[in-house]
Amino acid sequence: MIVVGLLSRRGPDESRGATLSRTAFVAEADRICSGLGRANRQLEPAPRPYDAQAVGFFDALHDNTVSARGQLEQLEPPAAERAALDRLVGAYRSLEVKLEQASGAASVEQGPEVSALIAEVVEGTRAVAAEERALGVCAGTRSAAQTIGREVARTRENPLTQTGPLLP
Repeated sequence: MIVVGLLSRRGPDESRGATLSRTAFVAEADRICSGLGRANRQLEPAPRPYDAQAVGFFDALHDNTVSARGQLEQLEPPAAERAALDRLVGAYRSLEVKLEQASGAASVEQGPEVSALIAEVVEGTRAVAAEERALGVCAGTRSAAQTIGREVARTRENPLTQTGPLLP
């Protein structure tokens, strides 16, 4: 895991493209965060109690988060904001791990573990939101607290737990 993290970081001599102005950087980050929110809102909520039916939901949240993190990572902010963007990307990576774990727990019908991981994701979105505020990006409904934290907690009734008359 450490090797992957080291290999994914760009070296100082790798070209990332032109440095964005502060205004362009904020606009582009906001666009990425808005896209994440749109994608996550389109997902059907996970059924509760959590079971294997919820795997697709958590996988999709994970994939959307990975995509947004990758897009943010590719941005070239003003030099003074590079370290803050790196912290934001790191906070997103932590969410990715928790979402992947939630998917795994759902796949083996570990509902209580899924619930605990959801609480950790929600808490993690607070760290992401703090980094967003520090950068001045993704405010309000574009914040990870909304686009990931609120969405991961949405549920629907699990149709497999509904009972009705056994005979017509």
